[in-house]
Amino acid sequence: MSHSFITIVIPTSHAKRMKIEAELDALNNPASKEIRKAFGNSKIIHFVSSALVHDDERDFLVIEMSVDGPTEKALSLFDDVESGASGLFDPLFQTLELAGTKASFLKRHLVKPGTSYFNIPGLNFSGVPGLTVQRIEQDYRLARGIRDYFDREQPSGAALNILYKLKEDITSDYHFTEGDETSPALATLIPEKPQETATAKLRKATDPRVILQIATITILKLMWPILILAAIATYFTLPKFGMTLQIMWSVIWQFALWSLGLLTLSTLFFLVLLLKRERREEPDLTLPNPTTLSEARSKEDIGQVQNHLFGVSKIKPGILRKISLRLTFLIIGQLAKRSFRPGYLSEIGTINFARWFQIPGTDKLIFCSNYGGSWESYLEDFISKATEGLTGVWSNTLGFPKTRLLFFKGASSGEIFKRWARRQQIPTRFWYSAYPHLTTERIRQNAAIREGLLTAKTATQAEEFLDLFGSAVRPAADVERDEIQSLLFKGLGQHKQSACVLLQLPPKPSDAKVWLRSRLGLIGFDGSTPEARIDQICFTASGLRKLNLNNETLSQFSYPFLQGMDHPERARILADTGEDKADLWRWGHKTKQKDGTVDCAYLIYIRNDKNSIKNAKEEIRRLCDDLEESLGKFGGAVVDCVITSHLLDRKDEDYGQHDLPRGNSDLPREPFGFVDGVSQPIVKGLQRGGRSAETPMHHVEAGEFILGYTDNRGTKTLAPTLQAKYDPESILPDYKDGMNETSIRDFSKNGSYLVIRHLDQNVQSFDEFLERAANEHKNHKGIPKGYTHAHIKEFLAAKMMGRWRDGTSLVKHPHQPGTGWDGETSDRRPDNEFLLGQEDPKGLSCPFGSHVRRTNPRDSFEPHDENELAIVNRHRILRRGRFYSDPNTDQQGLMFMCLNADIERQFEFIQQTWCHARQFMGLDNEVDPILGRGGKMGRVTIPTEQGPIFLKGSPDAVTVVGGGYFFMPSKSALRYLAS
Repeated sequence: MSHSFITIVIPTSHAKRMKIEAELDALNNPASKEIRKAFGNSKIIHFVSSALVHDDERDFLVIEMSVDGPTEKALSLFDDVESGASGLFDPLFQTLELAGTKASFLKRHLVKPGTSYFNIPGLNFSGVPGLTVQRIEQDYRLARGIRDYFDREQPSGAALNILYKLKEDITSDYHFTEGDETSPALATLIPEKPQETATAKLRKATDPRVILQIATITILKLMWPILILAAIATYFTLPKFGMTLQIMWSVIWQFALWSLGLLTLSTLFFLVLLLKRERREEPDLTLPNPTTLSEARSKEDIGQVQNHLFGVSKIKPGILRKISLRLTFLIIGQLAKRSFRPGYLSEIGTINFARWFQIPGTDKLIFCSNYGGSWESYLEDFISKATEGLTGVWSNTLGFPKTRLLFFKGASSGEIFKRWARRQQIPTRFWYSAYPHLTTERIRQNAAIREGLLTAKTATQAEEFLDLFGSAVRPAADVERDEIQSLLFKGLGQHKQSACVLLQLPPKPSDAKVWLRSRLGLIGFDGSTPEARIDQICFTASGLRKLNLNNETLSQFSYPFLQGMDHPERARILADTGEDKADLWRWGHKTKQKDGTVDCAYLIYIRNDKNSIKNAKEEIRRLCDDLEESLGKFGGAVVDCVITSHLLDRKDEDYGQHDLPRGNSDLPREPFGFVDGVSQPIVKGLQRGGRSAETPMHHVEAGEFILGYTDNRGTKTLAPTLQAKYDPESILPDYKDGMNETSIRDFSKNGSYLVIRHLDQNVQSFDEFLERAANEHKNHKGIPKGYTHAHIKEFLAAKMMGRWRDGTSLVKHPHQPGTGWDGETSDRRPDNEFLLGQEDPKGLSCPFGSHVRRTNPRDSFEPHDENELAIVNRHRILRRGRFYSDPNTDQQGLMFMCLNADIERQFEFIQQTWCHARQFMGLDNEVDPILGRGGKMGRVTIPTEQGPIFLKGSPDAVTVVGGGYFFMPSKSALRYLAS
């Protein structure tokens, strides 16, 4: 069964715009229950979406459908009264002044994109080639049925015996037709072998035979006018008498020479003209329309693992771009057929269906994509894995980042590209998905499960089949140290006692500035200062506004920062729902404070008094009282004050009675008892000596965390700037655009975004779960022999976290903590020098769903790809968390803090795409066992050689009780704000 890409473009007048948009909104995104039922019963529709595209002369209603079988059958559903679909779309078609049946009306407005001169330019792409809606649903039900069986039976023993028993017990419940196991589509979707490295993939893409085939098709499709000119030239340059064999050969050679010469000249002319145009063209750096962007964002991440993107770009004028756009589509289409793995666009495997097409008679290029994951993860995939193809298409549109030779540079300027992409985006007002709960990865996994069940006959094949349920691997300039606040350099471990004070600034900017000036002398910079006390300060968007930062500059800050962590859009991404929802927080929610929100986070760190921790805590409380008094004089207020500590000392009565393992007892531990802060990135130019000698896998560029410096891709995060007239004293540094200084000031240089999450940790609930799980699974054959009950508890705890409690890794020490069960090897320190993908490809040591592997997968996704670590390192964060304990309630927890240059790409990406992804690395309905919200459905998969251990009913051990996004300014920016 082949897929049909149905693209419909209906011209309409501006006068009908509001009415049409209202009708589309009524159909809903995601689609209404009635539409889901009507389309779902058809069993042929994968996706349908619709949006209204605005043009100068008129508007266009665009409807895109991805279906099984012929176009006519899918369009007939709109007239099907019995299914109910017809009546649901009546109001929309009445507004469009329908003539005839809906199917005939839609058919008249079909657009069929292609790459020849006789088509409108465009390209279609399927990420599930050959798989029908019915097959996808059948595979899903089968995979879930097998998982439910494993949950009930908890099988162990030889892999082949498990498989035979499974077939005997479950196959009769499912209907299989002949040839199911050898479906042509299935073979293309089974995960590829991890041995195919990036080098091998590049070799395949540059195979001379592939290049020759693409070149031949390009000449026949796009350069045939030159062949006609060559034929004419041949005709006029040959003698006009009899046709002998010798003359025939002469004709052929003449034609070949003319063709080669004209093709070479035209290609050179094309390249020269292209380079000339590219040098002239400038990118558009303006901000997206806030209303359009807000509306588009409101349609994203709505309770599904999929999203839809609708982009509208303007094609650059001239015949050159008409040819180069078709050329790009032709090359990408041919590479998809001949070089890319089926279902993948270059290395991107998250797209279900996508298409580019030009609206006939206009300069509008439309891009529609149904994809898995978040917008941020999708764009990062494009930037990291398909830069050339992405640049090739959109380099032909206005405002795109500067390109070179059509395919190069462009999208590699990641931050500029993302701003451009948001500027093109319009709201997808109506969207239907047949399987909103499935990503392409899950679809491939389910297909592999069916194939394994029906074809596995050997022990190795049976083991590979069982692996699917344990989630087997699928295949700048020098830093200005004295300008940067100390927390970016290190966690201030010598300053063990601390406080995080959440403030509301005085309502008058003049008062807020005077108060800030009074604190400047206390703020620590450089990170090497030996002072007994170090203060740090950062602000929310409302805080910067109270300090009179102009709106033009403020609008350039990142979108999450401007919205705030408590905004509903951020809550969807961070899974802040249920008991974690913002309106239940102690602080950080706008309705909780009389003025609106927290304006400032003020952090105080002091060294311990020589006599006791207690004296240090009393000093911290005194400093907090002084801070509240000084702020109150100007009309400000303290919202909350959390006393924190760098080291969890179980001897101190304030920290409870958790029985920690003795090994490495001198290292900081979080309330669950795990040594903390083991795996941190090494920031180039920031950290000297010591850890900077560790392997390159941990090294990242300063620009990943500090604004104003280049990141791992050699680009800079877009900086909030201001015009020089707003800085008459020239306090701020000049903004540098490449090598040139401009008359604009760089407000954000040497600053960073600080994320704070106030997390309560339920130690008792976590321990009770471990106790229960240890009893339930003590006889599982995957539990190492000789373990006591206490050992089993520690084993399960380590598998959930991804490390032993003493900080040593499961990869290097798979059977017991590195320091031993009783801490007898006390000189063995936490280790961090390992590759998860290459050293633990099946997750037998460090499970795929563990907290450590989710928050830093290292090379897990592509174990033999040299670029994989660089891609993963784009999402690293600098953690600076502190521990706290409430002496009145014995509640313990973590004041989680992290620094990053891009909240969406780093902190939110980790939370959404890795920690809370229920289908992470092939897992099914699982979230991070430490941070995730599994609720009553919480489960953990622990792969073992004897079959996976499934832990069910894992608790939500962490609860968010406060949080916010803050900007930590440089020394110069603080002086500017206080001036």
